[in-house]
Amino acid sequence: MPSAHWPRCRSRCSRHRALRTTPRSRSSPAAVERLSEDRDLRPVLVQLDDDTALPPGGLTGLLRGLDDAELATAIPVYLEQGSVWSRLVAGFVNGSALVTYLPMARLAPPVSVNGMALAMRTADLASAGGYAAIARATCDDYALARAFRRRGLRIAQTTQPVLLATTVAGPREYLRIMRRWLLFAGEVVRRDPSPRLLLVAGLPSLLPLAAVVTAALVPGRRARTTALAGALGTVAVAQTGTWWLRRTLWRKHRGAAPGGPSARGLALEIAAALLTPVHLLAAIGPRTVTWRGRRVCVGVGE
Repeated sequence: MPSAHWPRCRSRCSRHRALRTTPRSRSSPAAVERLSEDRDLRPVLVQLDDDTALPPGGLTGLLRGLDDAELATAIPVYLEQGSVWSRLVAGFVNGSALVTYLPMARLAPPVSVNGMALAMRTADLASAGGYAAIARATCDDYALARAFRRRGLRIAQTTQPVLLATTVAGPREYLRIMRRWLLFAGEVVRRDPSPRLLLVAGLPSLLPLAAVVTAALVPGRRARTTALAGALGTVAVAQTGTWWLRRTLWRKHRGAAPGGPSARGLALEIAAALLTPVHLLAAIGPRTVTWRGRRVCVGVGE
C-alpha cells in the first residue's frame, strides 16, 4: 500500500475516519481490518487510483455522498497535459463523463461506479464480500458496484470532481486504452441493458458517426458538403456545451487554479467524440485485453 493518511472528517450525519489508499494496485485487507478496530468512529475507506487526486475540500465532498448511500463515487476530470495522445484520452473522458454519469444517476440508481475515486464504510465493504469478491474481475469498478447492489446497498453518484493525469506514450497505447475502456463499458451494457443506459450512454457515442455517414450519402457535391459541415457543427456545439458545464464545475471547485478547460482541450474533445464510434467498432469481437501484463478476458469475475 503506497500511502495511508488518517484525516478526521465530519459529514452531516456521522463522524468518519477515512483511510486514503490505492487498493487497485495493492489492496491491504489488514489495513481495512486495522481501521475497523476503532469503535468510536464509523470508519470509511477512500479508494483512489494511483494517477488521481482529490482537489482541496474534495474529501469532504466525496464523503457527503455517504449521507444517503453506502458507496459514493466522484466525477473524473482529466488534466490537459502531455502528448496529443494523452490529450485525446483526456478529451474522451472530459467530453463524456459529465453528461453520462450525472444524467443516468438522475434517472435511476447507478448500476456501476467510477473506480478512480470511491468512498465506502468498511462495514459495508465487508458485507459485500470485501475486495476478495472482485479479485478475479478485470472490470473491478463494475464488479464492486454489482457486489454492493446484490446486498441491497445504495450507490451515490456525487458531483465531486477527481483530478487525473495519465501519460500515453503513443498511438498504440492510446488504441489499447480506448479499446479496453470500451470493452469495459460494453460489459455493463451486456449485463445491465436498459433504455436509459442505451439512451444516455450509447446514443451519444454513435450520433457523430451516424451524422457524418448520413451527410456523406447526401446526393450532390454541394449539398453533401453542406450536410457534412452541419453534422460536424452539431457535434462541435454538443461538445462545447459539455465543455462549458465542466468549466463551470472547475471554477466552482478550483477557482482560478491552472489546468482547467481550454480552447485546445475543446478541439481535442470534438476530435475524441468523432473518433469514439471508430473505437466502438474496434471493440467488436474477442473480449480479450492485455491487463497488468497478462492476456485476460474482460469480465466481472463471476
